[in-house]
Amino acid sequence: MIISDAIQYIPFTHITRTQVAELLKKSPSTVDYYVGTGYKIVEGVRIKLQRQDNGTFLTADVKEFIQSIKYSYPCD
Repeated sequence: MIISDAIQYIPFTHITRTQVAELLKKSPSTVDYYVGTGYKIVEGVRIKLQRQDNGTFLTADVKEFIQSIKYSYPCD
C-alpha cells in the first residue's frame, strides 16, 4: 500500500521539529524558517507554521500548513 498523506496516520497530537522536517522533505532549519518568516505570500498573506511554546508542533497545525502550501503552488 502506498501512503500519500502520512500525517493522517500519526497517532500523536504533537510532533518534533525533526519529524516535521521529514514530513515536509525539508531540513530542520527550513522548518525554523517557515515558523519565523513563513513559507511565502499568497494573496497578500504570508503562510507560517505554528510552533508551540514547548518547541513541538501540533499535528493539526502541520496538516493545515501542508494543505495551505499545497494549494499555493499554482501561484509560483
